[in-house]
Amino acid sequence: MKSSKPTCKQIDTLLLHEAIMNTIVTTDKDKVLSLSTKYWMCKHLERFVKFSVSKFIKGQLEHGGDIRTRDTISDMGEEIVDLLWYHSVASDKTKR
Repeated sequence: MKSSKPTCKQIDTLLLHEAIMNTIVTTDKDKVLSLSTKYWMCKHLERFVKFSVSKFIKGQLEHGGDIRTRDTISDMGEEIVDLLWYHSVASDKTKR
């Protein structure tokens, strides 16, 4: 059976996984973390990196300009308020 070459996306995902896992392993000098905890952290950090890069680009398309020149203090205030409401909704759902 002929094996297919990995796609750029698959290679990027593998490189991201390896970079994150390497950071976790080298930072855990005292070997406090179990292997399963390291994989759990890696999985969630990979998701965060992919999501946050996508979200950043989406924000650039929506707002334009250079984020470093914006009034991010007021932007943060709005995001914090949103976060409070998201947390309230999630809390209500878990109490049902």
